[in-house]
Parts: sequence; structure tokens; C-alpha cells
Amino acid sequence: MIEIIKRCVCDRCGSCGPEALESEDPVTLAQAEGWRCDGEDLCPACIAKDNSTA
Repeated sequence: MIEIIKRCVCDRCGSCGPEALESEDPVTLAQAEGWRCDGEDLCPACIAKDNSTA
């Protein structure tokens, strides 16, 4: 059996989000862990950097 795993990747630092199996949505899982996925995928660390410089 072949299993496909997907994950979000941060557009700034390349960090990988949680693994999502075929039946799961990688965006939903990433958002549940604090990621922002609205055009630009950002991990929680990059979001924190943005907030600290604003």
C-alpha cells in the first residue's frame, strides 16, 4: 500500500508543519498548531518574529 503524506512548509524559513495523511487537510492541521495559511504559509516562529518587529 502506498500512503501519501502532505504538510505545510513555511514560505520564509522552510520549517515543516505536521504530517497529514491522505484523508486529512494539511492546512487545517497546521492552523491548529498555530500556523497562518492565508496566501503565505507562516510557521508560529515566523509569526512571532513578525509580531515582535511590528
